Amino acid sequence: MAFRLLELIYPKRVFAFAGNMRACARLLEEQVMAIRVKRPLLLVAVLLWGALANGVMAQEAAGHEEGGPENGLPYNVAEDKGSAQSPINILSSRAVTGSHQVALQYRESGTHIANLGHTVEAIIDDGSLASFDGQDFTLQQIHFHTPSEHQVDGVTYPMEMHMVHTRNDEPDSYMVISVLFREGGESPALEDILAAVPERAGETRDLPGSSINAEELLDFSGHYFHYEGSLTTPPYTETVTWLVMQDIHQAAPEQIQHINILEGNNARHIQALHARVVDAN
Repeated sequence: MAFRLLELIYPKRVFAFAGNMRACARLLEEQVMAIRVKRPLLLVAVLLWGALANGVMAQEAAGHEEGGPENGLPYNVAEDKGSAQSPINILSSRAVTGSHQVALQYRESGTHIANLGHTVEAIIDDGSLASFDGQDFTLQQIHFHTPSEHQVDGVTYPMEMHMVHTRNDEPDSYMVISVLFREGGESPALEDILAAVPERAGETRDLPGSSINAEELLDFSGHYFHYEGSLTTPPYTETVTWLVMQDIHQAAPEQIQHINILEGNNARHIQALHARVVDAN
């Protein structure tokens, strides 16, 4: 009902605010004065919804005092920390032409599947390497977000996979390869991970066969969007090179639902691009 009210006011903007109660409340407040005279009945509904939103924000504030998502802080609460935050809405028509050099040297590595409660994570043993414009990285872990955190041309996909690499000479700098998923056929590589995920939060289990082929999971085509951004979870460090794959992968609806049941809705809200440039490769 709340978002239906917003659709009556701003039909083209409501989707960007979905799941973000703070943003909804701010937008509603901005519109109250504008509709007092022209749409008095809608104003009554808006004021009632505003009271409800304030109650929800009070609950969010109580969770915020406790810390990160493992302590109850929702991912979609606004926690802007700077001018180079992630995720973003990638507008393909505005992306400039890129000419970066990417090399992947993935190998089958020992893998440990963790149910962290707020995400499913595959911890990768050392050995899978990558380079970006001459900088060397090591693949550390793979995790998932449902729904997707990044948007492409305003579209949110049901799932996003992050392959997190740390820079070899600067461990606090990262390269994250992002893969967006739509519903479709089953992903065999993803099924290997799901088969090993512990049902209880906080538990870790070795992947059957003790290894995962990250190259098969990624299926790198060489077509991606690149920009400089941040981690999407606390502390939101702005030291991340993002490669968001242009090719949309697919997974069975049951696979995506399985991950969502385990981790819930854990996508951070869209951040402003500010002066950053997105390039397409």
